[in-house]
Amino acid sequence: MKPLLFILAAFFLLAPRMVDAREATSSARTYALLIGSNRAGSGQSRLLYAHGDARRMAETLTTLGGVAPADVELLLDPDEWEVQSALDGFEDVLEAHARRDEKTVFIFYYSGHARSTGLNLGPDEFSLKGLRQRLVNLPATVRLVILDACQTGAFSAVKGATPAGDFSSNSVSDLNVTGMAVIASSAGSELSQESPKLKGSYFSHHFTVGLKGAADVDRDGIVTLSEAYRYAYHRTLSATAATAVGRQHVILETDLRGKGEMPLTFPGRSASALELPASLEGDILLTHVDSATVAAEIRKVKGEIYRVALPAGAYEGFVNAGGKKGFRCAVTIASGRVTGFDIGRCEALRLEDADAKGRDVVYAVAEPVRHPRREWVMLELQLGYLHGTDSTYTRRLEDFGYRGLADGKGLAAGLGLVVSPLPFLSVGFVFAGLDRREGHSNLTGVEQDVSWKGWRLGGFLRGNLTLGRRLFVPYVQFGAGFARTELTLTYNNTTGRGQTTDPHKGFFVSWGAGLQVNPVRWFGLTILQVEYVLAEVLEMTGTLDEAHNGGGLTVTTGVRFGY
Repeated sequence: MKPLLFILAAFFLLAPRMVDAREATSSARTYALLIGSNRAGSGQSRLLYAHGDARRMAETLTTLGGVAPADVELLLDPDEWEVQSALDGFEDVLEAHARRDEKTVFIFYYSGHARSTGLNLGPDEFSLKGLRQRLVNLPATVRLVILDACQTGAFSAVKGATPAGDFSSNSVSDLNVTGMAVIASSAGSELSQESPKLKGSYFSHHFTVGLKGAADVDRDGIVTLSEAYRYAYHRTLSATAATAVGRQHVILETDLRGKGEMPLTFPGRSASALELPASLEGDILLTHVDSATVAAEIRKVKGEIYRVALPAGAYEGFVNAGGKKGFRCAVTIASGRVTGFDIGRCEALRLEDADAKGRDVVYAVAEPVRHPRREWVMLELQLGYLHGTDSTYTRRLEDFGYRGLADGKGLAAGLGLVVSPLPFLSVGFVFAGLDRREGHSNLTGVEQDVSWKGWRLGGFLRGNLTLGRRLFVPYVQFGAGFARTELTLTYNNTTGRGQTTDPHKGFFVSWGAGLQVNPVRWFGLTILQVEYVLAEVLEMTGTLDEAHNGGGLTVTTGVRFGY
């Protein structure tokens, strides 16, 4: 019994420390110099996305990597002097930490043009040999160099560099490694490439997506250096395999010493994230709606759950499920929670083929599709038949000698504005006519005509049921609002012809059902809508208590235009 008690006591004493070690970030302070250079050197074309690559790396490190924004310096289109000056500043800061025996990590990132001899900073060239020497001499505990440029694999030839023996271990309780690691986007003889679809370079995009959680293969909420490298290697190689330029092989060389894996980001602690279910399979491209930038491109394997840390907001996703099968999905990531991805609410697309030169696959609606996109705002025009009803009011007027009022048949017309905050729920506003009637009387020898016409203005709630991936949408709706009818009395007598108009105001309620068809985006048809309107606005004055329903049964059809 005593050995068992001892083991239990030791477990409860050590378990909190184990959890703390697992959840704590490295005790080292991290600094980063990030460079994005679109400028071209001699014989080169200006790049388009290097600035965006560097900005996204800065955002990823500060939001998920625990790096303080004040410890990150971002240089866009610098010359060699600016880079050297920035390195001088970091060298002073790191030296101060070293004197206090404090551990530090320094990250150097570059996206831009390069040749096998150096980084091309416009007309300047920062030699790879000189850069390597500067970074090797920095007094940081660990230096991580990330180079996204052509032929930068030549930089990674660090003397004596071999993969660390314990590199695959997963202890993150402290920074138990020292030395230098280099990741290059391409081998010494290869060219690195940008992607118009990704609006960034292939390597930088996949590397940052991996840091956001896609590379977290053991699902512990931590992305380590080896996980990020393996993810970027396979995704970059796969993405560039069919391009005209050719494949890129991401290079990793290290002279890291000691035990323990090096954590880079902690997506498990993100305030918001997108979770891809185990049943989902295919290539997923996720674009941020407001900025129109690609947030992630992920190759999802069936049977595994992926969680990617992303800022809260509206996104549009494209899913290539293989062959010509694809989907477009509207995704809203909520702040402070994990948002699920439901492909059942996506619209089906036909995927256009890539051309022989290896361009990216184009996601587009090439023909009327089975699953049109759900519009947020629709303008509806309705026209049809109104069958009014007799009432105590019309019968009383018949007793007074008026004829022709019993015919309540007429034209029904309406204009509606519909907003759809959810696929199954719409909120609308409607302006429509009520019944129109005319009667004539000559009972007392005095010619008299009576007529009325009315309208209604109100709102409604509509519940939608989608069939055939929103091609057919049956619905039910309930409405209420304001109604007005004008009663006009025209008479001829010995004094001449006279006319009086009496407005009657009140309220209406309505209920009905219909069927819509959405053959293409932004346009639809209301095949049939049947609705009953109760608007007892017209009333007798005096002691008589008769009222008339200016509504009745309406059967309409119409068109819908949306956005």
